[in-house]
Amino acid sequence: VFELLYSSPTTIRIEGDTIDLDIVRYGEKKQISFRICNTGEVPLLIRDVRPSCGCTEVRWEKRPVQPGEETLIFVTFEPNSLGRFMKSIEVLCNTSSQLLRLNLKGIVLNDR
Repeated sequence: VFELLYSSPTTIRIEGDTIDLDIVRYGEKKQISFRICNTGEVPLLIRDVRPSCGCTEVRWEKRPVQPGEETLIFVTFEPNSLGRFMKSIEVLCNTSSQLLRLNLKGIVLNDR
């Protein structure tokens, strides 16, 4: 029964699945976070968080998020090229779609 309960899908609310970093200076690190609320009846299990490239690092609490609770996915973006960007972060979790996509966008400029 315990395993069945935890494998059931839940529902979530995200405060903005795309964050616009606007202008980022080349060589500068930007730290942001995505807030996710478990709006379902069973704990939210975030199994993995995968950034689309090596310029993006992620951190999250590896514990179940109880119904009604919130969690944060912390993202550090350090650009490795100039120009416009759109980076994605895949979140594998126990929602009906099982895959949640978060996005970062903006433009990287060089001060020199």
